[in-house]
This record gives sequence, C-alpha cells and structure tokens, in this order.
Amino acid sequence: MKSSFEIAGKEGLLVGNSDSKEPIQIATKQPNQSSDYLPKELVTESAIYKQLSHFKDCIVNGASPPIISIEEAVKAVELAQATIFSARNGVPVYLAEEEVQE
Repeated sequence: MKSSFEIAGKEGLLVGNSDSKEPIQIATKQPNQSSDYLPKELVTESAIYKQLSHFKDCIVNGASPPIISIEEAVKAVELAQATIFSARNGVPVYLAEEEVQE
C-alpha cells in the first residue's frame, strides 16, 4: 500500500512518500536551510515500518503502546479534515498557529 502527501507552508514544502528511500523530504525557501528540527528517524524510516516495529516490540517485549492526549487526537482530526477539504475544493487551508511550549 502506497501513501503520500504534500503540505505547503509559508516557509516551504513537506513531502511524504512511502515508496521513497527518504519517506519525508523538505523543500524550503532558503536552499541551504537546515532541517535538523525533524528527528532523523522521521525522515529515514517509513511510518508503516515504525508502526509495525513498535507493534512487534509490544508483543515480543511487552512494550507499552503509545498513549496520545485528547489534544493530540483533536489536532490530528482537524488536520485530516482540513486535508480532505483542501483536496475536494482545490484550495489551501490555513490552520491556526499555536505557541510551542517547552
């Protein structure tokens, strides 16, 4: 099963393709801009590989499944809805920016 996506933002483009050796690629306005803010495993391993690997770890080694917060689940649904709307209507969708709390 193949999956792919493109997300365009003010500073560049994020492209995902499960068939690619590098499943996530970044194109920025600044050609030499670093993408070190993304974890290496995010851009070098496909999502399905990571999911299946973790599933195996849960069964074989008793690892705990990840728990996501309600806020994270809501954001994921909002993103999915915006993606569907954009694809159906052929228009960009702008999501509200939030401050990152560390």
